[in-house]
Amino acid sequence: MSLSAAKDGEIVTIGYDNGEIELIINFNFDKRMSIKYHDGHAGQITGCAFNNNQTFFISVGKDGLTNVHQFDKTAAVEENLFDPLAGVDGVQFMPKEE
Repeated sequence: MSLSAAKDGEIVTIGYDNGEIELIINFNFDKRMSIKYHDGHAGQITGCAFNNNQTFFISVGKDGLTNVHQFDKTAAVEENLFDPLAGVDGVQFMPKEE
């Protein structure tokens, strides 16, 4: 597993042994962006880094494969703040644990 953060600390990346990358924005672990371009058998994620203005990030697998991903931070932050159930009555219908 690989863990890194963007320069401003707003975005955390977690790279897994199965080749999946998760982006966590503003430490909201309930909403994760999942990206999978690496092979899980030979491409376990070994590193991930953003460029200075966070419009791209690079992921590297154990097999040496390097991927460059285009990234729109503004859209990702807005999507992370969106709650489709905000203002809907009856959403909290599950009883709280005792």
